[in-house]
Amino acid sequence: CTPVTITLTNTFQGGVSCAWVLWDGERIDDCAPVTRTITDGGTYGATLIVDAGNGCGADTLSVPELFTVYDQPVAGFYQVPDVVNTLAPEVRFNNTSENAVGYVWDIAGLTTTAETGPVYTFPAGVSAAYTVCLTAYASEQCRDSICRVTMVEDGLLVNVPNAFTPDGAAPNDVFKPII
Repeated sequence: CTPVTITLTNTFQGGVSCAWVLWDGERIDDCAPVTRTITDGGTYGATLIVDAGNGCGADTLSVPELFTVYDQPVAGFYQVPDVVNTLAPEVRFNNTSENAVGYVWDIAGLTTTAETGPVYTFPAGVSAAYTVCLTAYASEQCRDSICRVTMVEDGLLVNVPNAFTPDGAAPNDVFKPII
């Protein structure tokens, strides 16, 4: 992931002259290792020119796709709806991650998925705090994670009777909703 520091080395020993030509055109006339910090994602190459000084000419090794660097992903998501209750426990998780090519969701240890933006229905009638985690990948070694808590609150039940008995003998002496 960016930023990354790379070191290019060669295995030639003594009596040779070397030149490195890096991905950005920079030329370094030295056999010593070359260290650079890469801050932009992409595929990078280099050329190593080695001359033994024996009049036979130089050997050139050019590797146009020597290594790939990935931009650091940033995991992010939000849920819809904002307020979840036991009567409507379905949640859509909208993924707002950047620089990622793959995802792994862990929804409160209840399920995992690699979908970009999953929809999940929490257990009906069970109010609780559920931790939802998203890991966003640019490569196997280049990832970012974020966890958020989804609160599933008790749903409000309202019972409105369709009849009452106003005889003073309880129950149902008054016509009113019951919460």
